[in-house]
Amino acid sequence: MPKYLYRASSAPHLEECPKFRPKPFDESDDTKRGTEIHNLTWECLLGNDVSGDPDCEEITESAEWVLSFTAEHAPGADIYCERKGPCSKCGTVPTPRTNTLEDGRTVHVWGDECDKCGTHLPGYSVVTDPNTFEPVTGGTTDVYAVGEKRVVVIDLKSGFDFNVEGHYHRPQTVTYGLAIMEQYGKTEALIAERYVLPKQKRYYMVTLEEARNEVFGLVAKVRDPNARARRCNYCGYCADILACPAVDTRQKVLSECFDQADDIDTRTLREPETIEDPEEMSAALTFSTVTMTAYIKRLLEVQKNVKVAALAMHDSGKEIPHFKKKTRRGSRVITDSQAAVEYATNAGVGAEDIAALAKVPLGKLQDMLYSAMKPNDSAVTKKSIQEMVDEDLGDIIVRQSDSAWMERG
Repeated sequence: MPKYLYRASSAPHLEECPKFRPKPFDESDDTKRGTEIHNLTWECLLGNDVSGDPDCEEITESAEWVLSFTAEHAPGADIYCERKGPCSKCGTVPTPRTNTLEDGRTVHVWGDECDKCGTHLPGYSVVTDPNTFEPVTGGTTDVYAVGEKRVVVIDLKSGFDFNVEGHYHRPQTVTYGLAIMEQYGKTEALIAERYVLPKQKRYYMVTLEEARNEVFGLVAKVRDPNARARRCNYCGYCADILACPAVDTRQKVLSECFDQADDIDTRTLREPETIEDPEEMSAALTFSTVTMTAYIKRLLEVQKNVKVAALAMHDSGKEIPHFKKKTRRGSRVITDSQAAVEYATNAGVGAEDIAALAKVPLGKLQDMLYSAMKPNDSAVTKKSIQEMVDEDLGDIIVRQSDSAWMERG
């Protein structure tokens, strides 16, 4: 994969805050559904049936619009969808699936992974620094076609919560436009944003010079050593929000949680018993079980990172005021559960207890054995059970790593 200064998809965020850093890939239901809509659009362009999907009407109409729009503004040109570059691991040039249309044009659709080694493929649209020739930004352009006069670039969005004022993707799409213009030696790009579900679209034309000014103007902002973070509309999507100097503690919580719940009156979350509308209760329940859980998970990750860093500082010889190191010896566990089951069965452990043996600490097995054998042999002690198990199962017993933590005291 090219090592970019930033990915094109982060350009709108960086336009507002040059210190923005995207969170790890979003696995929300909306994101997964958005990927499905993209993939179904490609299937439609390849001539395949998508009638089984609940949004087939919108998807089909979007695909037909792609065909007519490119035919009008880049007549006779082939259509390239999610074009990928050579595999960064094995160098294989990916082969797209194709569909030849009645008018003679061909639709080319690329997959995400290398056919040879399975590595995730890099996007074809790359912008390089004219001075160093190093890639600075880029990604995967959804759709493009190259006409005689200009390139046509289309960015597809699912449009779940389309807001003509709130959605601003120009810094991203102009990046794609610049990459395609430079790769094909064109000086003009017609760019369209297509929102599939609401059937909305937006167009703008940019010249090569204008695109370079916009893209490298943003590159300069991001590279500026004196650039400072600032609060913006994308704080809730930034990986650095919990440590951002531009965001106060209350705003951190609001950006991370409540900014993602525009349709919820947050007062009802404090007094959920006052909710009477089932739809409102559904929204509040979704927020409390999904959004807030994700936020708590991120807080716990921050907590874990701080604890690890504190232990490392302590172990390097530095004393941390008000805290001391605590340790706990790791449990002894059995690595072969099947062998443990057979061993316990032969010793007379009951079937119900056997079912609970999988992946349990060794102490649990020893307790089971003691309970099963003591009634029949008064000489049995917990120590003798431990010695017996160590002798019989020593080859499959390991001790887990010791744990350590810093405790205030």
